[in-house]
Amino acid sequence: MAPSGVGANEHYKDDEQFLYAVAEAMRAEYRAIVDAGFLVQIDDPFLTDLHADPSLTVPERRRRADMYVEAVNHALRGIPPERVRFHTCYGINQGPRVHDAPLGDVVGPMLSVNAGAYSFEAANARHEHEYHLWERVKLPRASG
Repeated sequence: MAPSGVGANEHYKDDEQFLYAVAEAMRAEYRAIVDAGFLVQIDDPFLTDLHADPSLTVPERRRRADMYVEAVNHALRGIPPERVRFHTCYGINQGPRVHDAPLGDVVGPMLSVNAGAYSFEAANARHEHEYHLWERVKLPRASG
């Protein structure tokens, strides 16, 4: 789970401080997973979900997405990207998928996570055309 999916801010001055505190706590968990010889997968459906939040303006969505990514990267510092997978999706609600954000809104922040692999589940006919995005989006260079 990504820091954005853990609890709610009840004690910190703002959401950014809260996210960084959660990220710091999650860092120990991520490190333990990697130190045990496993890959760590960060699941963050909230990164995608915020892009469809009608209460946020487009600039607010971008700022919040940047904050989510910065918190994840803070938690991952010192962990080699090749030991990290990042997953986001449109979530698991049972409603019709009519208000999902376009993949183009999500792909930039998603690829800014310091991971060696990314997955984005979009098993919905409303999104079947969006694979064309990969014809023009460049993936980050692999480290090593």
